[in-house]
Amino acid sequence: MPLISDRQLTGLQTLPERPPLRPDPSVGEVVRAAFRLENSVGSWLTNETSFQNYTTEEGFDPFEGDHLKGYEAFADGAIEINSSSELAAWKQQVDKEINDRQVLAAGGVSSFVAMASAGLTDPLYWPFMAWGAGTI
Repeated sequence: MPLISDRQLTGLQTLPERPPLRPDPSVGEVVRAAFRLENSVGSWLTNETSFQNYTTEEGFDPFEGDHLKGYEAFADGAIEINSSSELAAWKQQVDKEINDRQVLAAGGVSSFVAMASAGLTDPLYWPFMAWGAGTI
């Protein structure tokens, strides 16, 4: 006795088309993405808002209207934004980070090696590695 009868099969529909897979990123793309996300110095140097001096717009609220449309999941990062130009730079930074995460997800083993290398070369972790504070 089959688990699914022929009558039950007639109601099945075809699956939707699978979205195209991202092409395999190059090793350089993976390394750059890993250092932007996993290394404090690399992250600071490539941040869109690190070296900018934005003028404050009186009465600007990033949470009013459609300013954060599509970026609702990242709204906690917009709390201290005081101008439309700063908001645009912040959105560009969020888009870059999402792209970097997609690159690392598609990178396979090279992503693991690149992220481990970025973490090991992060100067914030050197004191902990030198004195073994992580074992306490």
